[in-house]
Amino acid sequence: MSNFGVIKRDGSRAEFEIQRIINAIKKAASAVNISDEFYCHQIGQEVGNEIFTPSSRRD
Repeated sequence: MSNFGVIKRDGSRAEFEIQRIINAIKKAASAVNISDEFYCHQIGQEVGNEIFTPSSRRD
């Protein structure tokens, strides 16, 4: 998506990967017996859009 980075729990830095968000949503959905991958992907994309919307960034 972009060269947006994240700081991990151990202090290391990594490039933001929307697929990691989508995978986490799939795991959470699976835990409550939801198996609609399209729905999970759509939610992940919405999260990514919120992160990359200029008004949602913290300065």
